[in-house]
Amino acid sequence: MKKLSSNGSMTCIQLQDRDGQNYVARVKGSVAQRLKQASEKGSLVRVAVDEHGRIGRIRWGNGHASLPLRMQRFAAQIEPPVHPVYMPDEWKELMAEIIDPDSRRRRFLFHGSEGGGKTTFIRLIIMECRRLWGEDRTVVLVLRAEPDDRFVGALESKLVDYAETTGLLIKAGYHVIWQMPELEAQFAVGDYRAGWDLKYQASLRELLDGAGPSGHRPSLVLADCNYLDRLEPPTQSRFHKIHITVSSDFARGLLTAHWPSELPLNGTPSGQLIRMLLDRCYREPVATGTLASRKKLVLRIPDLTAWNGRFLADFTADIEQRAKSRMRKDPAFVVDEGFVLSVLADHLAAAVRPAVEAAGTAAMRRYLVVPCDPLDPIVAIQPTLKWCRETQFLGS
Repeated sequence: MKKLSSNGSMTCIQLQDRDGQNYVARVKGSVAQRLKQASEKGSLVRVAVDEHGRIGRIRWGNGHASLPLRMQRFAAQIEPPVHPVYMPDEWKELMAEIIDPDSRRRRFLFHGSEGGGKTTFIRLIIMECRRLWGEDRTVVLVLRAEPDDRFVGALESKLVDYAETTGLLIKAGYHVIWQMPELEAQFAVGDYRAGWDLKYQASLRELLDGAGPSGHRPSLVLADCNYLDRLEPPTQSRFHKIHITVSSDFARGLLTAHWPSELPLNGTPSGQLIRMLLDRCYREPVATGTLASRKKLVLRIPDLTAWNGRFLADFTADIEQRAKSRMRKDPAFVVDEGFVLSVLADHLAAAVRPAVEAAGTAAMRRYLVVPCDPLDPIVAIQPTLKWCRETQFLGS
């Protein structure tokens, strides 16, 4: 494949068949990028080109029904995670309710702070549905924000294509799952007015209600968002909302899964060390907020949006790296509670710092889980991390 020119949302490309004959076609930028990736991998892509040089249909070799080109951008392959994923008991119970064939709830909205595990949980649900329904008979259609959405009318036409794609696949006998990652981002593209935002959300609600062009409903709708307040209440009412957060049990399971088991300890089992660490994390304050009314607000680790799976994974990786560095200097070094707390103090300081800088601004909600009263906002935040350094251990 060779790119010839680009004009707005359309890209002119040159394709070559097995006989060496060249064809010129105009496709959307997202399709051109996908064709380029297939060309770089040396993959053969079957396409149909008419006498005018336009690509009518394309098949990527994923076993899905042959769809028109404008619909191919929705089909997605959900790969299983590379590393084993810790699944808490509450996730197992939720998954059983979601995939229950007798349940009337088919639309779910997972909300919570970024990095809390929403995308991972959705991937696990999709993998389980494929196991139950058949991997070759289950199709995931992803509705995500795209660069082309900034053009007027692009989002409306995308919803029409989304509904028609669903109808074609359901008629072909497939189980269709709608995945809508970062749903609030769908309403934050382009230079549109607030009235257009409300109109697009109304169109999305019609699609969810089955009143779209095709009139077909998918087997399951899985959406997620980081900021629930950016969705209008009528849009939220179309979903069964599930709050995904890092509970104490979830954090313990994640730390246990990521904990470097080969590190030497000072006689304390790693499980006991993790329990003591989390007990203090959930009990001790990490900062004190001052409201405009001069009232004090105690902030603990679960109140920070930075307290998520990524934080815990980075924290355990840093423990391993620092411990190995110390062991190279001192072969007799062992990991103790003081060493772990010293590493935690550095990571918590980095997590609290953005909230301290954002105090008194509208950006505060990006860093705190606790709801902020607009009439009594947080005007100042003071970190209180001395409990992390109570021991005499001096971390390097």
